[in-house]
Amino acid sequence: MTKDVLVTVRGKQIGNNYEDEIEIINRGNCYERNGKTYIRYEEQQEESDAVIQNMIKIGSDGIEITKKGSVGAQMIFRENEKINSCYETPYGMMMMAIYTNRIQCSIEPEKIEINVLYSIEMNGELLSDADVYIKVEPLGMEQIKLM
Repeated sequence: MTKDVLVTVRGKQIGNNYEDEIEIINRGNCYERNGKTYIRYEEQQEESDAVIQNMIKIGSDGIEITKKGSVGAQMIFRENEKINSCYETPYGMMMMAIYTNRIQCSIEPEKIEINVLYSIEMNGELLSDADVYIKVEPLGMEQIKLM
């Protein structure tokens, strides 16, 4: 995989009384180090000028997503495991547990695809189910132009 990439993230959260979907497409970098694949990209917050630095680490033991900026999180996904995590917001820190139901990951020379199905619990209660799809492809100017 080339270093300069286009990162597409589609996410869906389903809670008791709501369903929320997002899609972001950004430029990023992809590289390998010590047997793991790293994907880095920035995400612009919708309602502010704040930027969130994102890093996805793919290894044989699972996937880790780290966010730094106006919100912060370290989310570790290992299939059929519940892992405690925290999510930092401008309003304070929230403790949560993430149970990963399924991870599908395909790493090819010209494309990486990840699909993670997981549940989020707060205080022992199910908050929502989530489905995140991530696609990483070499950046080609003919694909899309980002400003």
